[in-house]
Order: sequence, then structure tokens, then C-alpha cells
Amino acid sequence: MNTSRIETLQALPHIRPSRAQAIIDGHPWDHPEQLQRISGLGGERVNDIVLSDIACDL
Repeated sequence: MNTSRIETLQALPHIRPSRAQAIIDGHPWDHPEQLQRISGLGGERVNDIVLSDIACDL
């Protein structure tokens, strides 16, 4: 997630353009759980992202 483009990040569950930009602006990320710092991404949504198996490829 630290090197992905905004278009790629939008493939993640619950990630739309504004959240994708927040991910980019929040670099670097050490653990997916840190995404909970982004407004609207609570534990359940972050878990959906982790379980999607897409985040590992980003």
C-alpha cells in the first residue's frame, strides 16, 4: 500500500477516491491495522481489506 497508485487502491473493499488519497497521504504504513486512522475505516472494514488478499499485492 505504500507504493500503490490511487487507481489500484480503489480495488480494495471500502476504498473510494478520497480514502485512496488518504492512504497515499498517510504513507508509510507498517501494518494494515493502521488504516483505522483513516476516517470511516474501522476494524471491520480494515479486516475486509486484509481478507480480500488484494492488499498483499499492493
